[in-house]
Amino acid sequence: MREDKLTHLTEGISTPRRFTRSLGVRAPRPALRVPSVVAASFVLALVLSLVLSGCSTATNTATPRRSASVAWVATGSYMSQPGDTVTPVNVNTGQPGRPLGTGRLPSGIAVTPNGAELLVTNTGDDTLAVVNLATKKVVARVPVGLEPDSVAVAPGRNGSPPTALVTNFGANTVTPVNLSTLRAARPVPVGSQPDAIAVASGGPANSGVALVADFASGQVTPIDLATMQPQPPIGVGAEPDAIAAYGTNEPSPTSGSRSSQLAHGTGEIALVANFGSNTISPISLATATAAPQIGLPGDPTGIAVAPNGTAWVSNSGFITPIQTPTLTVGNSLALSGVAEGVAIAPGARTAWVTLQNGVVTCVSLANGAVEHSVSVGGRPSTVVITS
Repeated sequence: MREDKLTHLTEGISTPRRFTRSLGVRAPRPALRVPSVVAASFVLALVLSLVLSGCSTATNTATPRRSASVAWVATGSYMSQPGDTVTPVNVNTGQPGRPLGTGRLPSGIAVTPNGAELLVTNTGDDTLAVVNLATKKVVARVPVGLEPDSVAVAPGRNGSPPTALVTNFGANTVTPVNLSTLRAARPVPVGSQPDAIAVASGGPANSGVALVADFASGQVTPIDLATMQPQPPIGVGAEPDAIAAYGTNEPSPTSGSRSSQLAHGTGEIALVANFGSNTISPISLATATAAPQIGLPGDPTGIAVAPNGTAWVSNSGFITPIQTPTLTVGNSLALSGVAEGVAIAPGARTAWVTLQNGVVTCVSLANGAVEHSVSVGGRPSTVVITS
């Protein structure tokens, strides 16, 4: 979200508890600029778009069958338009389903690898909601840190269960949550105002690594998934705000601005979307160093990677393609509003984009034609597609 969460609500709407607690702790984010093009989000391995990998919670072990892919949209992550729901939209028909209450100010979304659960960070409640996708009911709310803003999932290793990794914007930490017991472990300290996270292969001892975009620090903090210890930060551009990862063997078609999915291939390059710099910072995961920044015409807010390796970046009133591995910026497709998050639908023919005007739109990646325009209300941010 591009809006200062500390701003007090007016006109009879009370200020949420957590914003009162965090006064003086965090710097306000700048208002979203309206330039034309933007691109990028922090990409973890060679191309861009972390595939949120998964979980099997104690409440659901079998993968449910669903008849159609569904775009899940977080509709209430802004102070000026607070909400408490995520809305499912049928990808084939464009029909919205009944909004599901998860908690105050839902922000980040992730899907477990078996497709059985949806994970939602509730920024206003300091919780991680676990949603059973078969019943469309919240089965648990796990307390995490102050102002949880995004979530990614690290796969289990050697028989261990997967772990949700929640960035706590107001606490400068990441909280690991065991997705079998649904218990939070000790928070991991990172940089200032972490607001996006991705998981990739590699890291110390090849045990996997989480990459955390620290908005106020202008850096990315790697976390060794074997030890859950932070590694030396990597400097990037100003206000890194979105993250995604790509594995060389299997890119993710579904990540959004604050949610990413594990790519099951071997990743080599990460891309970070620097909102304050209008740039992308490529990072070599082998050397943990950033390459020169790639200039963009607007403020990058979200990114998703198609199976052919093209990264699509939501920015201002556009989505912009970036060809990989050359990182060549292509021609932008115009939208009907200011974009936030983006996800690629199965088949990679269309993209679903959340707009600040309360709409999620489905556009053809071939020519930008609008195929569906769905009013979900509020000020939608993240979108993630389940199938």
